[in-house]
Amino acid sequence: MDKSGKASEEVLSEMRSEGKEIQQELIFVVENTIYCLYKAQSEDLIHEHAKSSKVVVTEISEISTVIKHNTSLVS
Repeated sequence: MDKSGKASEEVLSEMRSEGKEIQQELIFVVENTIYCLYKAQSEDLIHEHAKSSKVVVTEISEISTVIKHNTSLVS
C-alpha cells in the first residue's frame, strides 16, 4: 500500500472509531484518474474523508442500481 493509501485507511479508521459510518469498498484507476466506491452514511462523510486525507474530490454520484453480470460458464 502506498503512502496515500495508508493515510486514507488511518483516516477511515479514525472516522469509524468516532461512530461515523463510512467504508471504502473499491478503488479504480483509469489512466490518470482515480475512482473510489464508498459505502457511507452521507456525502458529507466522503468530503470529510477527502479533506482529512488531503485528496481532491471533484464529483460524487450515488449508485442507484447494481447489476451483477456473471459471464462464467457452468458445465
